[in-house]
Amino acid sequence: MRMPKRRLFLPILASSALLSNLATRTSAQDQSAHDGHVTEPNPATEQEPRVLETLFSTTDCDARLELLAKITLQTDLYPWETSWELRDVSTVVKNNGNLKQLNKLLLKGPPENANYSRNTTYVGTDCLQRGHSYVLKVRDQNGDGMCCDYGEGFVIVELLMTDDEGNDKLVKVVSHEGQKMGKVQTYNFELPDVEETLQPTRRPTKEPTPGPTTQSPTRTPTNRPTRTPVAAAEQNGPRNVLSFIVMADIPYYVNHRYCLNRQLRELDPAKDDDFLFIVHLGDMKYGQTRGCEKEIYSDVAEIITNKQNALRYDPRDFFIVIGDNDWNDCNDPDTALSYWMNNFGNGKKTNGVNTGPNPYGFGTLSNPDITVEYDYQGNNESSDVYPSSASNFAFFTEQILFVGINQVGGGYLGDESTRVANNFQWVKANLEKYRPQGLRTLVIFAHAHMISAREEYFGAPFLSLIRESYPDLFVVYLHGDGHEFDVSYADTRNRNVIQIEADSGEKADPILLTITRESEDTKDGLIINRRGGRYAGGDCDPGNREKTWSSNSW
Repeated sequence: MRMPKRRLFLPILASSALLSNLATRTSAQDQSAHDGHVTEPNPATEQEPRVLETLFSTTDCDARLELLAKITLQTDLYPWETSWELRDVSTVVKNNGNLKQLNKLLLKGPPENANYSRNTTYVGTDCLQRGHSYVLKVRDQNGDGMCCDYGEGFVIVELLMTDDEGNDKLVKVVSHEGQKMGKVQTYNFELPDVEETLQPTRRPTKEPTPGPTTQSPTRTPTNRPTRTPVAAAEQNGPRNVLSFIVMADIPYYVNHRYCLNRQLRELDPAKDDDFLFIVHLGDMKYGQTRGCEKEIYSDVAEIITNKQNALRYDPRDFFIVIGDNDWNDCNDPDTALSYWMNNFGNGKKTNGVNTGPNPYGFGTLSNPDITVEYDYQGNNESSDVYPSSASNFAFFTEQILFVGINQVGGGYLGDESTRVANNFQWVKANLEKYRPQGLRTLVIFAHAHMISAREEYFGAPFLSLIRESYPDLFVVYLHGDGHEFDVSYADTRNRNVIQIEADSGEKADPILLTITRESEDTKDGLIINRRGGRYAGGDCDPGNREKTWSSNSW
């Protein structure tokens, strides 16, 4: 179904008498009824046409590239305090290494030198580009709109989609109804990147099928076939080399486990660019829970490996980076590290000897053609306590080096001068090892920011090393300690180094990252797909459990 864009968003009035009343209701009594609000506009301004202004032209939506969006705005008793804007905030790293983070204003309201009318519904449509991320910001100057003390205002954004039966329907992606907002309310949403019949919600409309009814699904899927690179000459523009999933900072509380269950069940290589592996960037528990009982770690391990969750991924392809909540913020960091290593790291030590990988196979990879190496195997000393460097890992495929390091925030243990410095040496050694094999891209997984975690031992020497010895290397550093999605240049002197902060799992879905490649003569690029972005109402809040579903274990 194709609908034309409409440049002007016209109000739907509750009654014909309403408009005439608004033109005259400017008495002192009206203004004093809402002490503290901005002064009511001049009546002459109130008589001007009320429209939601768009900066787009009035063309039809191209179904291959766009979706029709419908915005509905219901004003309260003080509409002159209300304004809004819609921006395209998609993030793409170009193949020349430059980061392109859009912040393009698409729609706004009200128009210049005009205000909305009281208790009026405004409706308009426009076309939004598929595969792009958007932010809608609604402002109320006094911080008490649009509901419920001074009217029943709301804002809704809907997308015109086609369901499985071929019927057109409007699907809500933003809904602020029946609740107050502060001075600024922000809503994030994302459009699917291809024409499809699935609704563009961040949740599937149907529960995934757990497997054949005649037998139980196996916990360990068969190995994936070896990828065959596509020659660049066969492609028009860059091709996708490989993709992977990143998540962080979940589950802090019991109700977060419900959310984690659902996030895991929704991971689907068929929809998520055939991702090769998954990485959790650390902090699987609340930092103030300093007891760090071993059940906390085993419970999360069981969630990740649960047959009802691991429907479309192999637990061997799941990597976990240690976070400060999991380790150094615990009352007994050594014991906490042993719990973490036994469940997620490279094995348990018995009488000073590494007795094998963790029982779940995390971080070993199902692809037999890729070898994962760990910084420390645990066979060289009598202690059953692993050194902090033991969680570091590395593997190399498709000319891309992936490295995980123990880079945490939180409290200091006194080992930073050795541990953080060892992280640098681990990365440096692997760069030297794989450089002769055509190394093109480095991806680092850590819990904390590159600079905040003792910059003198890692951040500064690492950035200097890249500038001086690997000036053409594309570098992506991923962490989650700040809990808020962000993309930035890690080095103002080298635009090849990108730092990405992931949202916490209680606030947003895991993100999908894809390394792209155009030719052997150009730098690799990166596509960031937030897979729905931040949750509008906070799906992991206790009051939102009905939005999630879980296995019998949780």
